[in-house]
Amino acid sequence: MLPSATANDTAHELSALEVDETIADFAQAARNAIEAGFDGEARSVNDSV
Repeated sequence: MLPSATANDTAHELSALEVDETIADFAQAARNAIEAGFDGEARSVNDSV
């Protein structure tokens, strides 16, 4: 899990491992949402994601 940003954090390019972890986190979040009863369709403020 990624740490939360603070005022002392500096933006950096994600490593391949960080990209893989972020993708895995989003996939797990989607599985959790579906298990909780959501239909699997994600929506943003303006349109479908």
